Amino acid sequence: MRGQVSECQEGTLIGAQVHDGLVSDSGNAMTAVLLPYDAREVVTVADAAALAGGRSQRTVRNWVEQHGIGRRIAGGKIDVSRVALQMLLDGDRKALAAYQEHGRSHPLVRLYFERFGLAGLVV
Repeated sequence: MRGQVSECQEGTLIGAQVHDGLVSDSGNAMTAVLLPYDAREVVTVADAAALAGGRSQRTVRNWVEQHGIGRRIAGGKIDVSRVALQMLLDGDRKALAAYQEHGRSHPLVRLYFERFGLAGLVV
């Protein structure tokens, strides 16, 4: 299934492309990160920078673009998945790729959601 998305549950993804349930925002690779959207998984860019040991907000925004750890909502605000951020910080490329390709239900991804007390978000 391919088409445009105007809204995704609680988050708005205007102009995003959908293919087989995955979302591509701004022409980036398709990703299942933050789908379905749930604010309990989200941290701000500023909070993500602090969690990343005081990295700059610019670095976090670059990571969102380069590593797919979040998404730009409605062409403005950037939401960062705290789960995907931790995968990146841990150097766990397999888990991050599994999240991006398969979503929250993959066994490698499930472990991170459980670690953050977000097991209820795993579908």
